[in-house]
Parts: sequence; structure tokens; C-alpha cells
Amino acid sequence: MSKSKFAIDDEVRLKSNNDLVGLVKQVVSVLSNGNTLYLVEFPQGKKMVAERDMEINKEEVQVLNNISLVDLSVAVEVDDKINEIINELKLTRSTAPATILVNACKLQRYLISTCTVTKKYVGAKSNSVVYNELYNGLILGDRNFITNTIIFTEIMKRLEAVVHNVGLLDNKNKFYMANLLLIENEYYYFDVTLDTEVYLDANQDDELVLCCAGVGKNKYEKYFKPISLIDLNPNIPNAPMPDNISLDDIEQSLINSIK
Repeated sequence: MSKSKFAIDDEVRLKSNNDLVGLVKQVVSVLSNGNTLYLVEFPQGKKMVAERDMEINKEEVQVLNNISLVDLSVAVEVDDKINEIINELKLTRSTAPATILVNACKLQRYLISTCTVTKKYVGAKSNSVVYNELYNGLILGDRNFITNTIIFTEIMKRLEAVVHNVGLLDNKNKFYMANLLLIENEYYYFDVTLDTEVYLDANQDDELVLCCAGVGKNKYEKYFKPISLIDLNPNIPNAPMPDNISLDDIEQSLINSIK
């Protein structure tokens, strides 16, 4: 595991926007040289930022935004894999609530059943944080709460759903991520990582049961405290939590009837 570059309370500036200066508050995940993720507090609010997207605040900062052949190669490989998953699961592009729910449950079930406990992370291949996590999660099979959340968001967005990454604190006050999915004017929590842990702890010869899909705030927020919606694009500020999160769960028997 590589050592993180920035210390808590370091003043940093985004390379892509010289006007955005903030303080490092937490090391979220030490992934690789140049791709450690930090929780940074800006005047507009807290945001998760990759190490390669920021530097110690200086008066003069030069920004280079070059797209490399490696970036393009990673994007093509990831996009091909996403299209393969969509076709294999017979997911449908639609804004209809019933179709969104079917897509989400099928996708969560797939991500759980294809999980791995091995760690194959080989470092930053692309300048895009999102594509790095998609590559390591989908191509190399290295899954964690960050990659699971990003994969779910990326695929559901391509199916025309309204979906967000959510930054949370667990009961030990550690940073965590899951998804919020809009279904018929209300948001529901979908947590691939927690369902994967339940699956790995259980007898895997038994039928896979989804426990953390379509969950309302009354149940989910007993265990996780939401911070904000998270966007990994450093130029887009984090957004506050929406007001229309469902209090109640979607019926679990309905969730598990979708296969």
C-alpha cells in the first residue's frame, strides 16, 4: 500500500480550477500512487477528490489536460464490458419506474454474484478517477465500496435512470459510499457492498437474497449517516442530500422476485 501524499488539514488547490482551494479532512482510500482519494472541505462543502487532481496550494499553478492513448484504451475496454453486462442481463433503457427497479435489482444481483475477495489493483491507468475505478472493478475484479458504487451509478445512468453516489459515515465514523436511485419520485438506497458482505458470509450454495436494495431511510440511516451526494468530477461540487428519500423500503419479496 502506498503512502498518501497529503496530510490532514493541508491546504490544497484543484489542478482543474485554480479558484477552488480547500483543506484535506480525511484519507478515504489509499489506492495507488497518484490515485489516493481524499475527503476535502471546500467553501461550497465537502468533496471526495483524487490525489492526482490536486496539489498543495501555490500562487502559480499550471494545468495540463491531455487525453492519452492509455485513457482511450481504458475507456474502450470499460465501455465494451458495460455493454456486455447490459446485453447479458437484458437490461432495458427506460425511465419507467418498474423497468428502473428491474434493472437495478438484476444489476445488484449480478455484481454480488460476480464479486471477488482477491485484490488485483495495479495502479492508475487512466487520468479519469471514474474510469480507473470502473477498470479495476469490472476488468480486474477488484471490488470495494467505491468501485461498487461507481459501477452501479455508471451502468444505471446509461439505462436513463436518475442515480447518485452517496457519501456516508458508518457507525464507527468511517467514510463509506452507496447509491441512491430515483423510483417513482422517491429515492431508495441500493448498497451492493453490504449485500456482497452478507452473501460472502452466508452459505453461497443457498439462493442469493437481496437485503440492501430498495431500502428506505428509516432502516438504512440507522446504520449510516448521509453526508452528501458525491461527484468524482473535480469541477462539479457535491450536492446536499435530496428531501424525497423514501421513509419505507420496497417490499423485499418484490425485490427478490426480480431475477
